[in-house]
Amino acid sequence: MPHYSEEEIRNYLLAVETPPPERADWHTWTTWNLRRFRRTLEVVPPAESGDRCLEIGSIPYTFALLMKRFHQYSLAHVDFFAGGERQFRKIIRLPALGETHEFASELYDVEREDLPFPDESFAGVLCCEVLEHLTTDPVAMLAEIHRVLRPNGWLVLTTPNSGCLRNVVDLLHGRNIYRPYALAFGPTWRHNREYTAAEVRELLLGCGFEVEHLSVEDIAPNLEHRPFGHRALHWLLRLRYGLNYGEQIFVRARRRGQFCWHYPSWLFHHTEFYVSVRRPYVRVGENDAIQLGKGWLERESSDGVLVRRIGTVGAMPYLRTRPGCSRLALELRQFEPEPRQLPLAVRPYQHASVKLEWTGEIPLGGTGRQLASVVLPQPDETPAIEIEFLGGENSVGLSAIRWDR
Repeated sequence: MPHYSEEEIRNYLLAVETPPPERADWHTWTTWNLRRFRRTLEVVPPAESGDRCLEIGSIPYTFALLMKRFHQYSLAHVDFFAGGERQFRKIIRLPALGETHEFASELYDVEREDLPFPDESFAGVLCCEVLEHLTTDPVAMLAEIHRVLRPNGWLVLTTPNSGCLRNVVDLLHGRNIYRPYALAFGPTWRHNREYTAAEVRELLLGCGFEVEHLSVEDIAPNLEHRPFGHRALHWLLRLRYGLNYGEQIFVRARRRGQFCWHYPSWLFHHTEFYVSVRRPYVRVGENDAIQLGKGWLERESSDGVLVRRIGTVGAMPYLRTRPGCSRLALELRQFEPEPRQLPLAVRPYQHASVKLEWTGEIPLGGTGRQLASVVLPQPDETPAIEIEFLGGENSVGLSAIRWDR
């Protein structure tokens, strides 16, 4: 792993042109974050010719400057909130070095919107000091990161450690560890949910990433000047529990195989009521957690394929429409030997003004895998559809639904 000089990083950032009233704050903020910047630069893999890197949470472009200085990636920038504007631009000058840099960020709500890039667009993604600001669905952001990464692409993620010594000491003194509300700047300004290192690892692994590097480190300056009681407590806690109580988590993970919309119970409640129609398909084991509604039994394996059985009162999947496609291809599993008809209805999802509706039956043979298709009239008139299977008596399972030309 390469090593970068904190003094070189500090001198470079302090060369940034800042208004006189802001210089003292810029100096303090830069000094406080030097170790975090250095360690993040070290975790980023070296670039190969033509490699592109996406940075989520770029503003105010401090780390973007360092990436341009110390790495050779072609950079794209997205910030993780969206208001009235869709783009933010900033020019940063370093007069003493004769440098001028212009940055532009696309503004997207990364928990609810797709990133504006094609599949497999980037060699790497930076997601530094973003995870803790999200309010609802960090898995949605990880899904988009996975989608835009090329196979074996890297994700570098940094976030505060909720189990750090400072939080332990605050709790022991009866002080709250949650951040104050930011009334002037909205909910994503504050830290809404911090994580332990074990939680970050489990979330990434569950979603389909391979964790290549994970470390927990102290980043504050002058650590040797911490009170003796704090240093003694840190030593005793590490001796007793074997954990690292540093302030910052650094992770490098790789995209491996299929993404899974993974909602662990330690992070999410009532996921059975949550529907988010993000893809033009449903594949059990990937996105069934968000695109299957009521009426489904738990996942099971049938001949090595994951399926969800349709309950006795019926069940509902949801999927986006795909321009130019009107045929739905379904992969089902029949668990009873007798042939049967599976009734279903197709309607617009959350667009009652669209008059699309189709009802019919799918013929099913004996036990085993069943392939079926349904042709719908003018599905392009609605952005998403819901399908209602009208009773499966627990004997029919779904593996996948997709659009087929």
